[in-house]
Amino acid sequence: MNMKPFPTSSLILGSTTPAFLDSTIDQLNKWDNNGEVDLARDTGLRYLGYANETGESFKFIAPQFLTPSYALAYGYCLGDGLYKGLHYFYDHDQMMSSGVIKAFGDALVFQCFASVLIPGNIIAFFVETSDEKLKEVESLKDNEAVLKWGPTVIGLGTIPFIVHPIDVSVDFVMEHSIRLLYQFF
Repeated sequence: MNMKPFPTSSLILGSTTPAFLDSTIDQLNKWDNNGEVDLARDTGLRYLGYANETGESFKFIAPQFLTPSYALAYGYCLGDGLYKGLHYFYDHDQMMSSGVIKAFGDALVFQCFASVLIPGNIIAFFVETSDEKLKEVESLKDNEAVLKWGPTVIGLGTIPFIVHPIDVSVDFVMEHSIRLLYQFF
């Protein structure tokens, strides 16, 4: 599906929108957005969905940031869903049509699983396991820096390696499950 140029933020949010938002939307309109470039999945913005993994990585050092990191990640998921639903509406002029709801729901389900639920559990596992295992290493028992920062470094270092495999896996599962149901709506 070839999308029409997205409207400027002034048309969407009113005339008091910041200039940087209009320039961001102008940049989006320059991309070929027929499935080749997805703002939320194919750009650095994707890492906003991994805010909770950063929170999980730092949970032994700064536990007060764990809950806000999940709020940011879920906000990213909701933002992608709204963006996809708004784009569908703009392309088809069908407010609250099944297409808008499918576009919103598909993006929301994908992002919740691929950005928050699955990677959050993977990073939590790596951080908690490495914390336990590092404490068991006799030569590290007196090294407070390694015991404190080791699990965090391991958690953060894991994130770039899990992004693509999780995205591909969630996409595959959705193609063979929930997306098969879309034809009935």
